[in-house]
Amino acid sequence: MTAELREKGQRVNEKRIARIMRTFSITGIRLRRRVRTTVPDPAASPVPDLFQRDFTATEPGRKYMGDITCLPLSGGEFLYLATVLDCFSRKVVGWSIADHMRTRLVGWRGRAVEPLVREALARLLPDANLPAAPAIGGYWTRTNDVEIDVVGADRSPIAKELLFVGSVKWLENSPFDRHDLAALHRHRAALTPTPVPVIAVSRSGTDCAGLDAAYGPAELLAA
Repeated sequence: MTAELREKGQRVNEKRIARIMRTFSITGIRLRRRVRTTVPDPAASPVPDLFQRDFTATEPGRKYMGDITCLPLSGGEFLYLATVLDCFSRKVVGWSIADHMRTRLVGWRGRAVEPLVREALARLLPDANLPAAPAIGGYWTRTNDVEIDVVGADRSPIAKELLFVGSVKWLENSPFDRHDLAALHRHRAALTPTPVPVIAVSRSGTDCAGLDAAYGPAELLAA
């Protein structure tokens, strides 16, 4: 409205127009429909506010915050982008994108959580089960035939020696089980013939034998 009045020769600014519009309860017309990105589940358990609305940090890697935003596409469709930011640097440290807002967008095998897991492992190791890893990343092929969430190596970007491989399963009430372990073994065999240690990072614990190490929220937060 301000631009249109200026084109007609009126000397006005945005603040005056906004004040007049508020006085007479005038609102602009939205050209696209609003998308609600936060839909609470009435059956879900309340999540405690650990930050107490304090989104600052004294050093990197101590506090993270996340959000979901919608990206409008042609034809009225949307994509949903989940991001994780470091509260100290305000930099994006993880992200995930999908055409839905279901839990796995932010919680399971998504780019939003895996970088945080790798950072925590880098601080946590060495421990009684695994050596320190100078480089911790992930590995996948272009067709996703092989997808390994966590790879510990002696160096990057091209490793000479692999130290361990792992899988991240970050679902509530769904532990890392024998099916997940079998998939991890298949992907390890496609990556290297060496039986390097296999690890699991799981929100809900593990429900199988055969892992060399397992980590949950308590261990990651302690790092």
